Amino acid sequence: MDMAIANCSAEHPFGGALDSFYGTCANATIPLWKTGTHVEGFVPGAIVAQVLSFSSTVVEVPGTGVGLYTGDWPAILEVLVVMHMGLLVLAVLAVIAFGVRTSKKLTSAIQTALVCALAFGLTFAPFGVFAFYGPLRSRLTNFAMSLVIVLGFFRLIELAFRTGPKGFDISAGRFVVYMASPVEVLFDDKGGIQKAQRALVWECFRSLLGHVAVFLCALSAGKATAFTPFLSQGTDPTSMPLLGFPFVLPAVYLQTICLYTQLTIAMQTYRFLLALMGIEAHTPMRQPMLFSSSVRDFWGRRWNLLIHRLMHRSFFVPLASKIGPRAGAISAFIVSGLFHEYMWLVTNYWEEGYKVGMPLAFFAAQIVICTIEVISRRSALGAAARSLPAVVQTALTTLAILPFGPLFLQGLLVGGFFADCARVWPSAAIAAGWA
Repeated sequence: MDMAIANCSAEHPFGGALDSFYGTCANATIPLWKTGTHVEGFVPGAIVAQVLSFSSTVVEVPGTGVGLYTGDWPAILEVLVVMHMGLLVLAVLAVIAFGVRTSKKLTSAIQTALVCALAFGLTFAPFGVFAFYGPLRSRLTNFAMSLVIVLGFFRLIELAFRTGPKGFDISAGRFVVYMASPVEVLFDDKGGIQKAQRALVWECFRSLLGHVAVFLCALSAGKATAFTPFLSQGTDPTSMPLLGFPFVLPAVYLQTICLYTQLTIAMQTYRFLLALMGIEAHTPMRQPMLFSSSVRDFWGRRWNLLIHRLMHRSFFVPLASKIGPRAGAISAFIVSGLFHEYMWLVTNYWEEGYKVGMPLAFFAAQIVICTIEVISRRSALGAAARSLPAVVQTALTTLAILPFGPLFLQGLLVGGFFADCARVWPSAAIAAGWA
């Protein structure tokens, strides 16, 4: 079938919608890097320039009303380059930190202090990038950079206090693999890197296909509604009474699905690549949106288990042994709130609408909900809740978390993260839905 290729323009049914959603046509006005140069002048050479000319365009299937948006290729390249440069920096820091931690010339206290200094120094890296380059092309790049920094920070803390998984610091090479991996490499009982079973490759591949399909659906719905279905475009739920409850729930659920699938796709991609090399890595997510039986189950056994394991080893376990498990759990939630504050700050560094303190308030609310769950566990109400069908338990869990979702997502919605998702990633849409 012949395909017609259309640039983003007001005359084209898809292009006009892109203009209304992004403000201006991406291919014409969005600058590259800090110089303000545009796609057509980005790379010398007619062939590469010709290829890049298809970035941020719509491929329409004649007679169907269906358009395939090609995505912002330079922005995708920027995300990948910056993220992998960040992982390279983590590998270099791993060598340095391991040398410090194993130095026979330094006392244990000095070793710990120096490695901690490296960890806290790492958190300033994004601001150095911003000072040197200025605003980057996409907020997704800021988000990816902040995630790499957070992983590096906590893994250095694990090295400093030796709280990491068994075998992670047996050698410099082992720690480099652990430190620079976007997922958590799995170690066996002897501390060796566990070999992946061949079935894991197919498992990761199926997971990727499923999550990509869900992400594309969420992205299409987000484009059609500016990620705020049943709300006026540009609405900030945190400025509404009761955080917009209940009218905001569809928007919060859509935004959560978009964020969840992107994180899962990214981490499962690396897990898939490691499996191809025969290295097994921990599962990053366990279907938190479909199978969570309680709020504690959501946070403790399903959502972002990469971060959960870091929090559990470095904060919950050490503190629980000294001040009790409840205090340890509260401390882990507070640290989660603080590092999300950091991530949202980096993501929205150039944005004026970002409100500091929202992620911390969200995790404070989760502390309260989890405490209520623990208290009511042995009551008749708790027993009744556990006897409900699994699908009802998941629905109730969702309804317990979502009303506070605007606190967590405000920095991504108002800061333009979700709008950037729609601009950067390839997707499909029906022309009538863009009018």
